[in-house]
Parts: sequence; C-alpha cells; structure tokens
Amino acid sequence: MINKFQGEYAFLSTFFDKQIEYNGLIYKNAESAFQAQKTDSEQLRKKFTRLLPSEAIRRGRKVLLRSDWESIKIDIMYEINKIKLNYF
Repeated sequence: MINKFQGEYAFLSTFFDKQIEYNGLIYKNAESAFQAQKTDSEQLRKKFTRLLPSEAIRRGRKVLLRSDWESIKIDIMYEINKIKLNYF
C-alpha cells in the first residue's frame, strides 16, 4: 500500500518537481497547473507557471473561482496527472 508520496513514490505527488504542459502553458509542477485552472483569466494562469506548489496553493485560494469549477475540478486533476505520468 502506498500511504506517502515519498521515496520511490515521490513522483506521484502533485508537488513533484516535474514540468507539466497544460492548455498551452508550461508549469513547474502539477499542483501549479491545477491551481491555475481555477481562474478563467489567461493572464493569471501565466503567473502560476513559475510558482512552487505551496505558493500556487496560497494563490489559488485567493483567485475568483470560475463558475464551473466545482463540476470540472476532478476532471482537470485527472488530466494533469495523466499528463504528468506519461512523462515517466
């Protein structure tokens, strides 16, 4: 059973230091890509591209959520993780 994203399983974490290309932008990690999708603003999304995961979470809590966020957030996380895992 995997109960921590550490050691050999660190790559499973959204905090893992691996660039992700999503919707035409390249993010430093999956968490930043996910948090950026909370907003409809392309300009704001670009700011997330250079953030570390913890900073992305902090900023993601402050953005005005897109109106469809609750209905699409799981699909977005699935897509981002699928992209990340395809790099390995």
